[in-house]
Amino acid sequence: MSAGPSSSATSALPFTPEQIAKLISLVGEKSEGDHERSNMGDSGANQHMIKSDKDMFNCVDVSECGLKVGHPNGTSVNVLKIGELKLVNDVILKDVFYVPDYSVNLLSVHKLAKDNKIGVLFNENNCMLQDLRSKKILVIGRQENGLYFLGKDGNVVNMCFNSVVKSNLWHSRLGHPSDQVLAALKDVLNVNSIEHGPCDVCHRSKQIRVPFPLSDRKSKELGELVHLDLWGPYKIPSYEGYKYFLTVVDDYTRTVWCYMLKNKAEVFENLKYFYELVLTQFKRKIKMFRSDNGTEFINNQMVDFCKQKGIIHQTSCSYTPQQNGVVERKHRHLLNVARTLMFQSGLPLKFWSDCVLTAVYIINRLPSSVLNGKSPYELMFSFKPSLSHFRNFGCLCFSTILNESDKFAYHADKCILIGYSNVKKGYKLLSLDTNKVFYSRDVKFYESVYPFKSKHVSDSGMHDKSLNLLNFFDKYETSTPEVPSTPNDEEGATESHDTVSDDQQPAPSTSATPEQTDISHGFDSSVDSSNRVKLGEAEETDVLVDEINPSEGTQVSLRRSSRNVSVPKKFQDFVLNCSVKYDLNKVLSYSCLSAENNVFISCLSKSVEPSSYNEASKTLNGLKL
Repeated sequence: MSAGPSSSATSALPFTPEQIAKLISLVGEKSEGDHERSNMGDSGANQHMIKSDKDMFNCVDVSECGLKVGHPNGTSVNVLKIGELKLVNDVILKDVFYVPDYSVNLLSVHKLAKDNKIGVLFNENNCMLQDLRSKKILVIGRQENGLYFLGKDGNVVNMCFNSVVKSNLWHSRLGHPSDQVLAALKDVLNVNSIEHGPCDVCHRSKQIRVPFPLSDRKSKELGELVHLDLWGPYKIPSYEGYKYFLTVVDDYTRTVWCYMLKNKAEVFENLKYFYELVLTQFKRKIKMFRSDNGTEFINNQMVDFCKQKGIIHQTSCSYTPQQNGVVERKHRHLLNVARTLMFQSGLPLKFWSDCVLTAVYIINRLPSSVLNGKSPYELMFSFKPSLSHFRNFGCLCFSTILNESDKFAYHADKCILIGYSNVKKGYKLLSLDTNKVFYSRDVKFYESVYPFKSKHVSDSGMHDKSLNLLNFFDKYETSTPEVPSTPNDEEGATESHDTVSDDQQPAPSTSATPEQTDISHGFDSSVDSSNRVKLGEAEETDVLVDEINPSEGTQVSLRRSSRNVSVPKKFQDFVLNCSVKYDLNKVLSYSCLSAENNVFISCLSKSVEPSSYNEASKTLNGLKL
């Protein structure tokens, strides 16, 4: 009776006792496998050591040899066997020590990489074994409590490897798109990972330059770093004969010096002058030059000068003007302002040098965001510049004649303003009566009148075609319109009669007497470098300019190409009137011919060139050649 219930319970189970025993054994094996499924990677061990010899092969019994493994605490354990162990299909562990006293398998990272020619990669969460030749991932392990365990799960490894291969395949199929594009198509392409190795095709076909970061290095004093660059040659020389200008920019104050040059050979002399100027006026020695690799900066004279003065000369890499970006951007700023002054005044292009020098004079006195709202002049001289003497560039003005003895002669010259002076307390003027350039302080300005600009073009019509034709980079001068009528005293009553006072001088002087050279003459170098004003020079410097009359206009000459023009080869056997300067149809007329002659000429025009021998023989009427 007692067996009844037991038998009834046993028959109710879905498994037989034999099946239950087998299931328990499988669970036990699985549990044991959970402990052995991973092997700990040890970068401090020089040999592999395992706790079980179950999977070892090619074993050698060394129990009688007394081989031991030492521990850092001074203890040691016995090694019973040495053999080999298969970690995965492509990874064989050699010279493995069987140490039964261990409770975990220790795999030497160094010996693993050396014996199998593989790479061992570690990151925050995983460790991987990768074949160095095929780039195939062989084993992927995991990190637990700061320890890395190398597993045996080949399915995960194969899936990751196939994903990488598939990603590379789609990368080449789709024309080598970027990783961002592949990431967007990851679900469509059924790709688990978009990571792929270096693509040689992408680098050779699409690689661009590395971005240029803004330099965080800032000079701390004047002369610590000076930027240099040469502009030119310009296709139209100035009326003084200048074709170049040398731009010098101090990195600390961002002050600009500009030297007009007739040729590149003058660069070195002007740099020597600039060095002495900074040393004399500001008691500073230049420590570093930075320029491009132009021959005007890279030559024996420059090298010897820098060695003698202890100056470091930095140069940019070839075809990398960005490394000299401070002076390159300053060139753009200068030309923008100079072009604006030329458009405003309507001056011919031969006055581009005065436009550039005036732009330098103005820029050095304007606040800059790079200098936190201060001007280069203020950083240079430690006080703010005066702007009260500024007038419209190119405007009409009248300069008082001081040395005229005739009581009935003119008392003023009709002029235009073309610049300022740093060594004179006066304005640089161009006389419309004598075509001379001179300086004067007794000037009356009419800032709304521009003699070289059409009186029909107002400030609101700056987009007129006549102004658009005036391009600072064009080769030809534009025509100069008529001079507007000179205003009389009543009309000019509202205009100011300007004299440059001592507190409104264009450039402040450090000396007590105005006759001495102004300290700021090197500050802008608006005075030409080849005609620097010396002490005791006369107040007026007459420079004769070619005859320019705004009322007559300037003749625009047509450009003729200097290239050799040749007839295409397919027309060499033909007579082309279009290539003849004076062809007959311009000087010959058929109107006087009789009717018979007109018919005859028409027949001549209708003759067809024979294409075969038979046609030629008929056309020539039996004429033998």
